Amino acid sequence: MSKLSIAKFRALVRKIASEAISSGERRLIVLAGRESLRYGCLAVRAYCKLVKKKVSLLYSADTDQTGALIGLDNVKDELKGVASLDALSLDESDLALGGTWDLLLVDFSKQFRANDLGRLTETVRGGGLLLFCIPPLDEWFSTLTPFERKLISKPYTEYDIKHLFKRRFVSKALEHPGVWLIDLEKGEVYGRETKTISSAPARFTVNLYGIPLTEDQLKAIEVFQKLVETKGKSCLLVIADRGRGKSAAIGLGLAWYAKKLIDEGRSRFIILTAPEPSNIRTLVDFLVRGLEILNIRYNVREVGGVIRKVEVDGVEVAYTQPVTAAKSKVAVKVVDEAAGIPIPLLLGILKNSKISIFSSTIHGYEGAGRGFSVRFMKALKEDPRLNVEYVKLETPIRYPKDDPIERWLYDMLLLDAEPDKIEGEPSLDLVSYKRIDKDDLFRDESILRSLYGIYVLAHYRNRPNDLAILLDAPHHSARALIYNGKVIVSLWVAEEGGLTFASRDDMLREAEASGHVIPSRVALHCSVLDFFKLKGLRIVRIATHPNFTGRGFGSKALSMLESESSGIYHWIGASFGASEELVKFWTRNGYIPVHLSPSINPVSGEYSLIVIKPLTEEAYEYVAQANVEFRVRLLESLYDVYSKLKLDIARLLLSVGLGGMRIELTRSQEDRVREYSRGMLSYEASCDSVKALARIHFLSKPDERVKFEDYEEKLMIAKLFMGMDWESIRRILKIDKPLDCMRRIAGRMVECYLDRSG
Repeated sequence: MSKLSIAKFRALVRKIASEAISSGERRLIVLAGRESLRYGCLAVRAYCKLVKKKVSLLYSADTDQTGALIGLDNVKDELKGVASLDALSLDESDLALGGTWDLLLVDFSKQFRANDLGRLTETVRGGGLLLFCIPPLDEWFSTLTPFERKLISKPYTEYDIKHLFKRRFVSKALEHPGVWLIDLEKGEVYGRETKTISSAPARFTVNLYGIPLTEDQLKAIEVFQKLVETKGKSCLLVIADRGRGKSAAIGLGLAWYAKKLIDEGRSRFIILTAPEPSNIRTLVDFLVRGLEILNIRYNVREVGGVIRKVEVDGVEVAYTQPVTAAKSKVAVKVVDEAAGIPIPLLLGILKNSKISIFSSTIHGYEGAGRGFSVRFMKALKEDPRLNVEYVKLETPIRYPKDDPIERWLYDMLLLDAEPDKIEGEPSLDLVSYKRIDKDDLFRDESILRSLYGIYVLAHYRNRPNDLAILLDAPHHSARALIYNGKVIVSLWVAEEGGLTFASRDDMLREAEASGHVIPSRVALHCSVLDFFKLKGLRIVRIATHPNFTGRGFGSKALSMLESESSGIYHWIGASFGASEELVKFWTRNGYIPVHLSPSINPVSGEYSLIVIKPLTEEAYEYVAQANVEFRVRLLESLYDVYSKLKLDIARLLLSVGLGGMRIELTRSQEDRVREYSRGMLSYEASCDSVKALARIHFLSKPDERVKFEDYEEKLMIAKLFMGMDWESIRRILKIDKPLDCMRRIAGRMVECYLDRSG
């Protein structure tokens, strides 16, 4: 039974609701107690009675074992005839993006994820209330949610979870104006009247669609219209914080463009892409709304509840994955949530189109900070023939600017975290290395923001859940390089391995579990089962302050981490998208490739690579064994599984390694490759023997190989292992006489691997 009387509670809710309604801002009430959901329904009733109209309400909670939404029946009974109710499970919270409600009621008692918090909070319009229900605080801080349970990795247990993200949620609720925490068990209320500092609500203009739009949205549409009339190659970059209506504006702009094409009797295929199909939902919804208002008949194709294709009288707008969009030569391309796609892919999209529209979130759920716009704009400006238009949407569409709940959300989830401003010229000998305890991350907001701001800026995909993982996963921890008290390099590491198994089956089951990414891949794909027993560190992220990249600070941080780990861990490793730049960075620092994913990441367009640096003799032997297996697998799969791997990257991966493997040629192969090298046999008559010799080259220890030029090794890989024709090789490698070059290469290999060894 709550110690706060219902009468006092209703009076408090009326007071908070009146404040929200009169200011046009939102207010948040966190209800902690065993009857929190019941009191949440009472708050909905009090709000509805105050506004004297039927309001829209979104209810969200976890599901039970049958898939039913927990508490939904009670909510329906309590609020029958009071509010227009929509319901979504927390697993479906992404479906709420783009939607708007007067009230939000969420039961976080069973499940609590940062992603859901970020998505749902931004769906409430100004003047509305957010009602979050949690158990009694002591109980909440001692009970694992399903999300927290997934953070446990052996040998850690549930007792190692400190619930720091939950504690951050409560502490931020106590800090911010506009947020109220009501402890129903103790009858205590935390919060205060809020002086309204928000600007006036957004002014909406009704445009040709009959849809209210902000002036920012209208400007974006007008620039879009201007862009498609421009001759030459053009690009529009639309950026905004979450909830500014950028996707809606682009969707309406596409509807106008479709009508223009139809009126002119032109057909057009338009590519629409985003990191995930669900990211385009709002854009496509407004495209369809625009078509309906313009009385244009259309057909759609849905997949998984998301419209993937819209067809209208010769005009087709269709979703494709970013990798496909980058390769397709299509005149018009639209990219939503562009910051979630690596810049090389975005540049590919730009290159193969005449008109390209990129939109992205700066801050807010999945925001990328200002780094995306800075880096991408820099790349755009390097093309003098490109006409670039830039539009920034600043006006929120649901609530006033400077809304206190938006400020709370950004602070709570570090959605606006950015790197420190560092003055002076730091040098490698003036930085210090620091391990940062989780409790320090919780207590020291400045160090947390500094670290996290660099993570967000450097990585192309960020989720609010990342913050919860950093704070609560017991095997995750942070390091930093510090200059004058400011973070210049952020390191995020995860402890892995250190496990033994009674059987191979037990190991295979563990390999399917989360938390041991590198040991599981080495064990499964390299057949080095004992690697699981060696404890090591996986580098989850390493990022340097954007103003000081390319100066050796990242390598310095790795060196310091290796020194710290010596005598404690057997190895340090990393998993990342295998771009040429990153492969060079890691291999230059002594990290050895051991596994390449068999499929390309559809968002990044890259294979995922695992590299390891052994710190002990035992680890060295295992990594050498794994690396030899890796090189064998890569060589034998380049014509098939890895046929799309770039030549530069293939050569880099094969040029470094530990250990070697001797392969014998048959007597016939030896004779034929010798004769080929002397010009007595054609390539066609001896290609198998040349390939066998090249295999010896790439499987030998790097310091025992013939010292070839890069282009010569690329030639071997392209012809012998990828099966390219001579003309393609001539064009790609810019070699005038690749046949003669191959013969010279064979001669040098014969001298090194056959004559000397024989």
